[in-house]
Amino acid sequence: MIVEVLSDTTEDFDRDKKFLAYLQAESLKEYVLISQHKPRVVSYLRQPAGTWSFAFAQGKESIARLQSLQIDLPLSEVYAKVELPVVEETASDPTTQDGN
Repeated sequence: MIVEVLSDTTEDFDRDKKFLAYLQAESLKEYVLISQHKPRVVSYLRQPAGTWSFAFAQGKESIARLQSLQIDLPLSEVYAKVELPVVEETASDPTTQDGN
């Protein structure tokens, strides 16, 4: 298992080129990416046939299942001492905008 915390400068590389390189390592069973800006964990799990599946956990109330270790990872514990940036909500409903 490889677990990485994504940074602003390496996130694209970690999700693309590095992951493609990891796919070649037959001993790798699970690749876990942890966001540093929001409570989000994505886990990629190698299947017996060699394909990959993924699981997505988001929000401090979520639990990420680490299959290769057979443990549950509560995001509330992962982010317990992390100050996350406040993200402002934007209106996505066009009926709430002026002029309608």
